Amino acid sequence: MSNAIWYTPALTCRDCGHTTPPRESRLRSAALNPDPSDRWVTPGDLLDVGLLDLADAFEPSALWPPGPTVRALEAWTCPGCRTTQVALVIFADESDAGWRLVSVESVPMTLELLDGVHCVSQGLRDTMYPEQLARLSPR
Repeated sequence: MSNAIWYTPALTCRDCGHTTPPRESRLRSAALNPDPSDRWVTPGDLLDVGLLDLADAFEPSALWPPGPTVRALEAWTCPGCRTTQVALVIFADESDAGWRLVSVESVPMTLELLDGVHCVSQGLRDTMYPEQLARLSPR
């Protein structure tokens, strides 16, 4: 059991154009699920996690702590061409109830994108270039 959150939205590969069927994007956030088993979530679902759980599952950027939403970057693998892609995952604060998954979309890795995110998964961070990492660091 890995206690991961798996995201269900279909994603389109930015390299080959393949659109994944729901649940086949291989997009997950490790250690975000408080339960010992994995969980599949779709936009609109409420996650029983707090801000500290998000900070444990993702590495905070210079924009941490976030306001009412968290913009997180996660890595996913296209099942068509097997390339690593980037997904923007947005969560909304639901006060004491947890964080609601708002959206998940495949996005290009740009410096402007990095300037606007609150956190990045460790798996994605490990693949980033120094100039990309510098955009996440406190200025």
